[in-house]
Amino acid sequence: MRKERPTWVPVQGVAAATLLALAGACGPDEPGFTPTDDDATGDDDTGDDDASDDDDATGDDDDAVHGDPITHEASFPLVAPEGGPVEVVGALKVDGWLYTFGQGGLFVFDASEPTQPVPVAEQPGGPRVNRLAAGPGSWLAGIGDAGQAQGGLVVFDASEPSTPVEARRELLDGLPADVATVGDEWWVCVRDRGIERMAPSLDAPLLLDTLPEFEGCTALAVSGDLVAVGTATPGVALIDAATPASPVPLGEVPVDGTVQDLSWQGDRLFAALGSAGVAAFDATGDGPPVLAGEADPGWVAFGISAVGDVAFVAGMTHLLALDFAVPGAPVLVAVETAPNIGLGVLAEGDAVWLADWGVFDAYRFHPGLVSPEIEVRPDGELFLAATDTGAEAVLEVLNVGHEELRATFPTSGAGLTFSPSEVVLPPGQRVDVEVAYGGEGPLFAEVDLATNDPDEAILRKTVRFDPEGLGPGSPAPDFTLPLLEGGTVTLSQVASTHVGVLLYFFTTW
Repeated sequence: MRKERPTWVPVQGVAAATLLALAGACGPDEPGFTPTDDDATGDDDTGDDDASDDDDATGDDDDAVHGDPITHEASFPLVAPEGGPVEVVGALKVDGWLYTFGQGGLFVFDASEPTQPVPVAEQPGGPRVNRLAAGPGSWLAGIGDAGQAQGGLVVFDASEPSTPVEARRELLDGLPADVATVGDEWWVCVRDRGIERMAPSLDAPLLLDTLPEFEGCTALAVSGDLVAVGTATPGVALIDAATPASPVPLGEVPVDGTVQDLSWQGDRLFAALGSAGVAAFDATGDGPPVLAGEADPGWVAFGISAVGDVAFVAGMTHLLALDFAVPGAPVLVAVETAPNIGLGVLAEGDAVWLADWGVFDAYRFHPGLVSPEIEVRPDGELFLAATDTGAEAVLEVLNVGHEELRATFPTSGAGLTFSPSEVVLPPGQRVDVEVAYGGEGPLFAEVDLATNDPDEAILRKTVRFDPEGLGPGSPAPDFTLPLLEGGTVTLSQVASTHVGVLLYFFTTW
């Protein structure tokens, strides 16, 4: 069934308020995080080629000036008529045109003003596109849904850049993970086969050869004659493709995590490694890539795009900026909460675009600016647990920015107390705030935390307590679910024979 046209809803300068809790995320003081006040922004520590100087790719020299390093410029929620979001997972820029993609095909923006892109066309009801590559010529090649579960290659004719037309879907014998244009060929990373070299054609792309040694590959990125590959080892490999018909493997370096995305910047290669964070490699083509630095800022890295020394990361719940001017000591220079689920990122100059599931967001990067950045955990509502004298819980307050954070809890008339009620945190530090409730009845309160974070001067937190209802430590209500093989299962039956029961909810894409 053909989907109806989605509705474009541009919201200038406003970010959606949806937060997604990321269970088990590491804190910013884990290995790889360097929370210093001036390393990311000043000449006194990182030298003349850091991310804040006037000769880099992102702007003027405005070192150590207070302000928000990343500002949200525009938001484009894509809402289908039936009420669900159009799932946006990535972006590609070709000349002055910006293509976002995901469930429903391509969505085109005029990027003449990069941080204020203008939507010009969309193709609702098209195939799901997970990755996209430009060329050769005026073609766009994507991988995604070709009408079968295993997926395939989707070809668009972009001879009119503002209105690309789907030209062909080609079913592949395997699950494609990425696609890249190498010379006059398409290279498709097919996870259970390897890299398939294809001769582009709108009639039927011709399979030229398969590189089976890269079976299980997860990502591709091209820079000149070099092709970087995320391998199943897991690792990052290099291929010399000066002659695409006779590619020469140059070696591989193992990595932690799984390579989700790759981005070139000169001779430096950046990799998003999922829960293992981010890694930077020196990759000159003389041999395998050499690990230059790595960072685990505490968020899952799905997408990555680099400008100069700065790597922008789609961290699922956050948009991150990491400065690799000193590769062995990368610095987290900015953190922005993603309105939905940040899966893909693209950066050029001072513009940063985030593919945020149901929303496409435009940001501007301000090199050299520094500010505090508050994080409060747990995300979402705070549920109090019953005690002998009332109820209590603990809030964790973190400063993941680069200036001193100041935060104050108000005196509450709802019977809530906060200890400490005032917080002063240097960059990279955290503190536990004990929340206590001395009342006897149920509680629903909205508490405003005042901060000097320019993004969240007032952070509202909902606090709940129900002495008769569910809360931390309360027995779970009994329930029954159907089994795939038939029959049912009841929680109480399982709990009677097990010490503990873990409920795991998941989906497939």
